[in-house]
Amino acid sequence: MVLGYNPILFFTQGLGSAIATSRGIIGALSFATPIIFTGLGWIIGKRAGIANLGLEGAVYMSAVAALASGGLVKLCTGFHQLLVWFCAATAGVVWLLVPAFLKYVVGIHEVITTLMFNWAALYFTGFIIVKFLRDPEWPMFSVQILPSARLYPLFGSGSATIMVVIAMIFCGGVQIFLWQTRSGLRMRATGWNEFTARTLGVPTSYLQFLSFIIGGLLGGCAAFSLTAGMPPYWRVTDTADLLIGHGFNGIAAASLALDNALGVFPAALFLGILISGMRFAQIYMRIPPEIANIIVGIILIVIALPEIVDSIVRVFSRTREVFYAKERRTII
Repeated sequence: MVLGYNPILFFTQGLGSAIATSRGIIGALSFATPIIFTGLGWIIGKRAGIANLGLEGAVYMSAVAALASGGLVKLCTGFHQLLVWFCAATAGVVWLLVPAFLKYVVGIHEVITTLMFNWAALYFTGFIIVKFLRDPEWPMFSVQILPSARLYPLFGSGSATIMVVIAMIFCGGVQIFLWQTRSGLRMRATGWNEFTARTLGVPTSYLQFLSFIIGGLLGGCAAFSLTAGMPPYWRVTDTADLLIGHGFNGIAAASLALDNALGVFPAALFLGILISGMRFAQIYMRIPPEIANIIVGIILIVIALPEIVDSIVRVFSRTREVFYAKERRTII
C-alpha cells in the first residue's frame, strides 16, 4: 500500500491465479522441483552437522555441465538424457568436493568457503556461457538442449516434467535413508553431537564428507530440472538468472519443513505457488519484480517468525545456563 499497490489484488490476482488455474498449478510444480532437490541436499548436510551453503554454486556448475553435454553432444534419446543427468550430478559433486577438502584438510569452515564459491560459480557460469556456450542466433542465450536430451511437459503443456515425480520419490528415499538405515542413524548422531558420536566410534568426518557428495548429486538433479527439464526453454540466459536463488530457496523450504524430508515437498510447493503468483502479479498488476520479491520475502518471514523467536529464546536460555554454571563453579 505504501508503494501504491493493492495487497488484496496481489493475493487475489497473483496467488489466486497460481492456485486456481491449471497454468498456475503447473508453474508452481515446475518452480518447486529444483527447490525440492536443494532442500533435500540442505537436510542431508544439516543432519550430518554441516551448513552446506554451496548448493547454490553446485546448481550453477551442474547447469554448465548439462548445457555442454546436452547442447553440444549428439546421442540417441534416452542415453543422451542419462548422460546429461550424469554430467550435471558429477559437476555438482566435483564442485562441492573443493570446500569439503578445504574443511577437512586445511580446516576452513564450510560456511566461508561455500559462500565464496557460490559467487565464483555464478561468474564462472556467465563466463563459460558467453565464451563457449553462446547461441549464435540468440546471443543473449546459451545453446539450447538438443531434442534428444530434453524432458517434455508432463501435462501436455507448461514446464512441469517427470522430474516432479522423481523429486517426490527422492523425498521418500532421503527419509528412509535418514531414519531407517544404519548410515542415516550415524549421520543424525553426528549432527546431534559430533564429539559424542566420534567418541562412540562413529566415522563423523566420513559421514560429513559423504553429505557433501550427496548434496552435490542433489544440486546436479536441480540443475538438470532447470535445463533439460525446463520446457519450452531448455536453455539459460548469459546472466544465468533462471538458476539464481534455487539453492537458498531450498534452505527456506527445508526450514519450513522443519528439516523433515517428507515435508520438503509441500514446503517447496508453497514456495512454488508464491513464485508463480509473483509472476501473475507482475503480469496483471504490473508490479516490478523487486517489489514482488519483497512481498514474497515478507510472507516467508512472517511464517518463520515463531521458529525464529523460539531459536532466539533457546540461545539466550543456553547462554544463561552456561553463565550460571560458571558462577557456581567460581563460588565453589
